[in-house]
Amino acid sequence: MNKEGCPTGPSFFSCQYCPEQIQGYYEAGKGVTVCQNRMQGSKEALMTTVRHELTHAYDACRVDLNPDSCAHHACTEIRASSLSGECEWGPEFMRRLALGEPMFMLRKQQQACVRRRVALSLRMAECCKGKVDQSIDEVWDVCYQDTSPFAIHPSSSGV
Repeated sequence: MNKEGCPTGPSFFSCQYCPEQIQGYYEAGKGVTVCQNRMQGSKEALMTTVRHELTHAYDACRVDLNPDSCAHHACTEIRASSLSGECEWGPEFMRRLALGEPMFMLRKQQQACVRRRVALSLRMAECCKGKVDQSIDEVWDVCYQDTSPFAIHPSSSGV
């Protein structure tokens, strides 16, 4: 982030109680907040949340994100869900098992998970009312393939 011209410091990260059903969030100009009451007690859950929110911070740094654009929301959510590791096979299997949801396909499971999680996030955004699926489809190809700042998708490189 510093290389992109967006300095971070000790106050960029905070850990707070969050009343919403979220694990963390990024707020422009303030930084990343991890919701201490939503962490599942594992280091991996914490790291996944931090990677997800840092992807949003990176996107906000390198692109002039329009908060009123559902397409912009969709793109940064696609990237965050894809690059954070939250939709890798293991975490998604455990999430589905815990929720009692039907198991999923083995092929293209990661893409299906990303689409599902992005849609859940966009449904909470006022600017996306009535255009969630359309916005995801509009930006999917470009945003899903965008692995920046990584040269390749982190799951392919063992990161």
